[in-house]
Amino acid sequence: MTTDMSAYPARDRLLRLMGYESYSQYLASALWRRIREAALARDGGKCRCGSPATQVHHKNYNLLTLQGECLSGLVSVCGGCHYGAEFSKYGKTTLKRANSRLKTIAKRRRKSKVAESPEYRAAVARKWRLLRGGRPREEIANELKAVRSEIRRLIAEQ
Repeated sequence: MTTDMSAYPARDRLLRLMGYESYSQYLASALWRRIREAALARDGGKCRCGSPATQVHHKNYNLLTLQGECLSGLVSVCGGCHYGAEFSKYGKTTLKRANSRLKTIAKRRRKSKVAESPEYRAAVARKWRLLRGGRPREEIANELKAVRSEIRRLIAEQ
């Protein structure tokens, strides 16, 4: 496990140059509220997992991102994805690890939400009925392709 936490002291130095004593003070500022609202609006208020986004994750802490000049270093997230990305059983993770975990967690949560939908369950049931029907796989190949593509489409829409 990597323990390079250097992004956080570097962030704090930049924030002090901007006039903030701490990251908490920055997060309570009017500047951050404007930046946060702009990022949430850009992402349509949605987390990558499909849930409503209530927080904004910093993918980097460069000066342009902290000042709100560049929003590409920010991503809208729900609380569950944000917490899961930033913390492991060992405590706070590195920024690099949090960014990597965020992609994985959001994808996994999106798939689990799709799996709960009636459309997804119906498509999977059709797939299994086809496979258990006793017909040779070659005969049902086109039907299976259509069902699999429907399942992929349902996952992609979320």
